[in-house]
Amino acid sequence: METQSTATPSPGASSATGGGGGGAYPRWVILEQRAVHDDKEDDDGEDDSRCSAADVKINTEAACRSSDGHLVRVYFRRLVAPPAASRMTYNGQLDRFVYSAADSPTLTLLPTHARRQHWLDVKTTGLLRRRRRDGELVVAELTVKKGDTDDTPEDAELVVLRSGEWTVTRAPIIHDDGKAEEVSRWRTDMVVPVGDTLLCWVDLCRGVILLSASDLFDESRPRRLKYTSLPVEAPAKKFDDDDGGEYAINPRGYPERNRSVCVTGGGAALKFIDVSPRCCCGSPGATTLCHNSSGAFVIKTWTLMMNDDDDTTSTTWAMDAMVNAAELWSLDAYAGPPRLRPVYPIVSMDNPHIICFMVCKEHWESCFHCERTIWKIIFDMKSKKLLSIRYYDESQCQTWGVHYGDDYLPSMISDYFNSNGKYTSHNATTSINDLIVTNYLPQSSHKGLKVVSSEVQVSDEEIFAALEEIPDLGCDDLLKAYSILSHDIGQHRFRSLLGLPMSLRKKWLLIEIKSREASSICSACAANMQHLHA
Repeated sequence: METQSTATPSPGASSATGGGGGGAYPRWVILEQRAVHDDKEDDDGEDDSRCSAADVKINTEAACRSSDGHLVRVYFRRLVAPPAASRMTYNGQLDRFVYSAADSPTLTLLPTHARRQHWLDVKTTGLLRRRRRDGELVVAELTVKKGDTDDTPEDAELVVLRSGEWTVTRAPIIHDDGKAEEVSRWRTDMVVPVGDTLLCWVDLCRGVILLSASDLFDESRPRRLKYTSLPVEAPAKKFDDDDGGEYAINPRGYPERNRSVCVTGGGAALKFIDVSPRCCCGSPGATTLCHNSSGAFVIKTWTLMMNDDDDTTSTTWAMDAMVNAAELWSLDAYAGPPRLRPVYPIVSMDNPHIICFMVCKEHWESCFHCERTIWKIIFDMKSKKLLSIRYYDESQCQTWGVHYGDDYLPSMISDYFNSNGKYTSHNATTSINDLIVTNYLPQSSHKGLKVVSSEVQVSDEEIFAALEEIPDLGCDDLLKAYSILSHDIGQHRFRSLLGLPMSLRKKWLLIEIKSREASSICSACAANMQHLHA
C-alpha cells in the first residue's frame, strides 16, 4: 500500500524549523511512501515524540470495507518531526482508498471505473480538495499520449473522480516552442497539490505539468494543461529502460535520489531542489577523475513564479539559494557525517529556506552483503546553518532504510490532529534556534547539544582582494558583497566563497545579495508595523 497526500491543512502556528507546531504532533511530517502491514511493524527508534504509539494509533485509526467486503484498517504508526520519517500502517487487503484526517478520521474506498480495468497509478494520480467552498475532493490521473511520431506529444488523458462519478477527457498540453520532443518523453515521478489552486505532475528529469483548480472543478471550462521545463538541462537522449530492460545503455535511474519538487510556505509556493555533482572547475558532471572533486556537489533551489495563484499561462523558475559541498563541510556541526553527496532532498512545508536530506555510507562486508549508516540532516539554505543531525546505525536502517526507487512525501496531515482541540499543548520536538541538535555520535547513548564556535577572522583586505578577482562583478555588487562578507561572524560565507570554482562565485554572491536585500525589506516592514502599533 502506498500513500498520497493533499497539501494544505487548517491554519496553525509554525515553528522555527517548520517541524513542530503548537499541539501534540509536528506541523508537518515526511511520510514514507509505502505503508507497512501491521504484522511487520517493529520499534526502530524513530519515534521520539511526546505521543506514544498507542495514542497515535487511537487518534488516527480509520476503517472501511474493501471492494470484496473485507474490513480494512489504517492508522499512523508514528507521526514525528522531520528529519525523522513518519509511517502509515494498514491491516487488511489492498485496494484504493482516500484517508481523511479530521476529528474522526475516515477511510473511503474509491469506486472502480467501468471502462478501466487497471488500478490507478499512485505516481500519476493526485488529490485536490477545494477548501474555500464545500470541501469537495477530486481525484485525477494523467497520462501523456503519443502523437503521430515518437518525438511529438498528442495530448493527455485525464481520468477524474468527482462527486462519486468518473469521467475521462482529453486535454491539450500547452508548451513553449521547441518543447514538443521534451514533452513526448514525459514520465511522471510524482503529483504535488499546491494549496487548493493547482495540481502539479512532475517529471524530475524534464519538467512539470500544471492544471488549475478552476479548470478542474468547473466542468464548463476546457481543461488546459501547461508544461514548464525544469530549470536544469533536460536529458538529450531518450531513456531506454522505461520497459524495465535490465541491460539498458541509457538508464533513467532514480532521479528522486537527487532532486524533488515540493510545496512550501504552508502550500503557497512550489519549489524545485536539485543536488548535482560538480567538478572543481565549476562544470557539472556525474563522473570526474579529479581528486579535488571527489564527492563534491552543489545544492540549488528554485521557486516557480506565476502571475496569479490560479494562472498557469506564464510561469518561470527563479533561483533563490545555492550551497556547495565545501560550504556545508566547513561547518563545525558537520563533524560526524562523511563527505558524500546528499540524497533524497526535501524542502520544509513551513519554511521555504529549510531543507532536509540524507547522507548514506555503505559498508560492503562482501559482494552480497552491504551495511548502511545514515545521517538525516536539516539545513537552512538562507542562514547557511546546520540545524539538526540524526544518526542511524544498520539495525535502524533495516527497518526504514533507503529504498532505491522510492521517495518520501512531505505532508501536513499531522497538523489536522492538532486542530481538533483534544490534544495537549506540548511540542513534538525541542525548539531549534542557534543550537545544533544531534545524536550522530555512535558511542553516545544520549542526544548531545553543540553550539557552533567562531573561526579566526580574515582581514578586510583579503576579502576585498578575493572579490576583485571575480570576473564581471560590478562595482555596486562588489561593495554589497564586501559588506556581507566583512560582517559575517565566523567568516563561514567567505570560506564558502573560496571553496567555489571561480566560474560559480559571481552567481553565488548575487544570490547572497538578493537574500540579504529581501531580509532587509522584511525587517523594515516589521519595524513599520511596530511603529504603527506604538
